[in-house]
Amino acid sequence: MENSESGPIHTPRYLRTITAADDLARRMGHSHAGVEHLFLALLRDKDGLPTQVLSTKIDLDDLDAEIVALMTSAEYLGSSDDETEP
Repeated sequence: MENSESGPIHTPRYLRTITAADDLARRMGHSHAGVEHLFLALLRDKDGLPTQVLSTKIDLDDLDAEIVALMTSAEYLGSSDDETEP
């Protein structure tokens, strides 16, 4: 795929994944969408290459559940790291 004058062209899968990450953050009540939301969105795209590779090594449902548990924990929700900075 060629680049446009302003940079790489965003594929439909890319746009769906970014939208899914934003939706995850919103549904979780988070004030930001960070790489952890993006990772979950990628993990949940069963047709994506990263998910296909990871699925040969680990149980994706267990990983998803563990990440969600951490992201909804009091420790995570009370953290103030650089994720909210632009």
